[in-house]
Amino acid sequence: MNRYIKNAAFIIICLAAVGIMWNQSHSEIRQETEESVDSSETAVQEVTFPGEYQQEVNRVFSIDAKVVIPEDFNPNQLCRASAKIYELDIEKWKSRFLTGTEIFDVDPEGGMSREGDDLLRELYQTEGEGNLYLSSQEGFYYDAGRYLPINSGLEFHENKGTADHFSETAELENISRSDAWNGLMKELDALGIHTDDFQVQYAYALDYETLGQKEQEMLQEEYIEPEETKGSWTSEDNAYYYCLLQKDQGLPVFYPEEVMEYEEDIYFGAVMSYYGASGLIGLNVNYLFDITDGKEKIYLAPFETITDTLIKKYEQVIMDSEITVTEFRLFQYPLRRGKDTYEIIPVWICKLEYKDSDSVMYIPIHAVTGEEMLEME
Repeated sequence: MNRYIKNAAFIIICLAAVGIMWNQSHSEIRQETEESVDSSETAVQEVTFPGEYQQEVNRVFSIDAKVVIPEDFNPNQLCRASAKIYELDIEKWKSRFLTGTEIFDVDPEGGMSREGDDLLRELYQTEGEGNLYLSSQEGFYYDAGRYLPINSGLEFHENKGTADHFSETAELENISRSDAWNGLMKELDALGIHTDDFQVQYAYALDYETLGQKEQEMLQEEYIEPEETKGSWTSEDNAYYYCLLQKDQGLPVFYPEEVMEYEEDIYFGAVMSYYGASGLIGLNVNYLFDITDGKEKIYLAPFETITDTLIKKYEQVIMDSEITVTEFRLFQYPLRRGKDTYEIIPVWICKLEYKDSDSVMYIPIHAVTGEEMLEME
């Protein structure tokens, strides 16, 4: 009898021990799970970005730069993303801009994909002055009679301080800025282009008085020939110019494949358009992406890591001319990983200027690893 009591007591003790161990192990698992969930949900990166950054590295290399990121960009909401090339809805473009009486031809200059492959590009010319160039990745429509003189006036001042000649805030007398913007968004929507995916890079009010004055200046400087002048300008020629970049997670998308194609000018845009009192005057769309944002967070490298990469690259280089880094601008870059497969990568485009010339160079640096993005060069 005593033996049975001892065995029963032993079994009870063992069961109690097993119960305690089970509770402890599952408590640890719960704790670890709770901690991992909490860390993934509440983890924030401490990285901050200065508005300006200065550092004199040596006699010929220095940094005196502005740091450009969108005001509403939140680095703690940055996640991995993938993309594919957005194919234009060609039938919608034809339906919008063609009447069926156009002269059709295959563009002898051809089209080109983002990766440099040849694309068939169709060319349509209306009996009037409408022109449409169309491929699967690029669409360009313009009304020549209205577009060419307005575009010439803007292009003439591209390198002369455009904002000094055309206002970025003015309201034109016969069409408001909001009406022009809404009109452009409706045009893009009708073409199947998601209008919430863009941010404005440049927007100018092109008033007819200034356009007329600039035309006379162009004529005097022999920038245009007398037969190329519009001559008479009225309020019906008022127009707004928009240059837009696609955006993802609060950052502009760097749409070209190579950094050498980057230009800090009024024509660096995935969408460019003139919209006036008479409606759409011109629309150019190229290299858009269908982007899918994931849930896996990514974290940007400290800003000092980016500057250190540039310093290590140039501090030991023998240079004849002084070089200054004058700008850091943060983009999302679609890096090709396979056929029509892209990974979206945050990248700093660093602008370097030479003291003794007008030469400018752009260096791309991976914003997560801090390494130079050789894939963009």
